[in-house]
Amino acid sequence: NGKPAGAAVESFKDEASISTWALGYVKEAASLGLVQGRAAGEFVPQGSSTRAEAAQMIYRLLNK
Repeated sequence: NGKPAGAAVESFKDEASISTWALGYVKEAASLGLVQGRAAGEFVPQGSSTRAEAAQMIYRLLNK
């Protein structure tokens, strides 16, 4: 999302679909820049991640 770590994160459009136990973790990961969601501001919590998406998250984590 191009925001610095710790910046306020706008809600994902499909935030209501994210399990309540996971929502805080998703928002924290987004605020740290580890996840950005997919096109159109959606997180797609019931979707499957691609290898490229997983690799990007690991890359971002290791480069923090």
